[in-house]
Amino acid sequence: MNAVEMKHLTDPGLSHIARSLYALYFRPRLERGVKTVNLGEVAGYLGTSSKAFPTSTDLRVAVLALTELESAGFIARQSPDVSWEGCEPEYPYFASELALIPSRPFQLTSKWRPGPAFGDACLACGLENPAYTDKELAAFIAYWSSKPEARPQAGWERAFAQRLMKSREARVARVKQSPAAPGKDARGAPLAKKSARSPFTASGGGEGKEEIVTSSPARPRLF
Repeated sequence: MNAVEMKHLTDPGLSHIARSLYALYFRPRLERGVKTVNLGEVAGYLGTSSKAFPTSTDLRVAVLALTELESAGFIARQSPDVSWEGCEPEYPYFASELALIPSRPFQLTSKWRPGPAFGDACLACGLENPAYTDKELAAFIAYWSSKPEARPQAGWERAFAQRLMKSREARVARVKQSPAAPGKDARGAPLAKKSARSPFTASGGGEGKEEIVTSSPARPRLF
């Protein structure tokens, strides 16, 4: 959370529901490059099953909270006539972080995070989905923070996007090369069962044909 966001989040004129929606729902998504508004998800987030203060919400409440955030300057649609569902608004206070990011090269630390332009860095690398997990970010930081490497913010974002791209390509390759499980083909589908064939069969040639052995009658014993 940057200083501009914190300043406006602490405004007493902002409702707690709108404050929570931005800080705990939108902000983490923005850090992962997700800007699209999903009204169903917003309504689901605002609802709680708290025993002390249970909250039931619907799409109407979600629209009211989004409209409040827009009035406070956190969100900006291209036009008020644009529907909230599926739109990709701008997030001015989040984007203001770009002015706070150092333009000179710097070494990576545990506090580093991708900035608002990370989604563009991913697209430049051919990665359409900029989402990442905390584990992936921690692994990237742990590797580079131990090296005397200095890059500008855009360089670190590009390096992280490339790491995500290679990781996902390797994951797909492992799935394709993984051996089939017993009783299943390479796609995981069960193999057709073959009927058991007796080693002795009544038909066919000499091979596999049952051999019937008869004994000759006993000869009388001579005294």
